Amino acid sequence: MPTGLWLNLAIPGAGLLVRGRLLAGLSLTLPALLVVSAFLLAHVVATSTILGRWQVSLLAAYVVLAAIATITHAVLLRVGPVDAQAVQALFKQVAAAHLTNQHSEAVVGAHRLTVLASTEPGAWHVLANVAEAAGNKRVAAKAKGRAKRLESDRDG
Repeated sequence: MPTGLWLNLAIPGAGLLVRGRLLAGLSLTLPALLVVSAFLLAHVVATSTILGRWQVSLLAAYVVLAAIATITHAVLLRVGPVDAQAVQALFKQVAAAHLTNQHSEAVVGAHRLTVLASTEPGAWHVLANVAEAAGNKRVAAKAKGRAKRLESDRDG
């Protein structure tokens, strides 16, 4: 059994996260952690006969921290709309630079393209292609990997 498979037994979805399958991994890991947290909280509350002031304070602090974490996560995950016209114009610039062998300009433009459309696999494929043409194998490999992850997350 591969190592990632064993991780899934300890924490559901952890093996998927290690393998780069973020969407599938998080969709299993987060509910598992929620269940474990709920179990532990229910155990603490159910076994105490009288909830002391410190127990109520700890429970309130936990709820506040959970709310802050949830709100922060939601804000960080928020992705703005993609400006299709800006992406198209930048793509044309990158393509023109690439076709005229202006590799450094093409790579810089492709990096900007991935900023504008960070969740679009096509932008990462463009970066991979122009980086490879420029001889930057490391950037090309990273961009190809990012494009594959985005495609697999999109496919489910």
